[in-house]
Amino acid sequence: MKTLFSILILVFVVNTAHFSQELSQEDISLTESILAQKSYHIDLPTYDKAAIIVRRLIAETDLSEQGIIAILDNMVSNQATITRQLLEMFHGLPVYVNTGNPTEDQENYTALKTAWIENNPDKHQELINSNRSSK
Repeated sequence: MKTLFSILILVFVVNTAHFSQELSQEDISLTESILAQKSYHIDLPTYDKAAIIVRRLIAETDLSEQGIIAILDNMVSNQATITRQLLEMFHGLPVYVNTGNPTEDQENYTALKTAWIENNPDKHQELINSNRSSK
């Protein structure tokens, strides 16, 4: 069973089209280690989501294994796309902040989002693509 589990992880890592970074064998092993500590393999969609999160966190951050596990626990239960969550956490994608003044809150969010899009066109395109694939 462990061999099958490892093969599935490796096949999924190699065949994820929208994930552009190459992972070293060490990073792939870390991915396997983190996922083996959890029960995501019980629910395949959750496992697939967890695998994407782990690989991106390894490639895009300097988080420790325990740090990745903590983020993974929070992210897999979130309804937002993985891409949106990662962009918010690590690439400054603005979030709507409710201060009780809806008009001002929307204006602030729109201004921050417009500036972020202008400064991060590649990340914005990644977000658009993730929204299309999640529907």
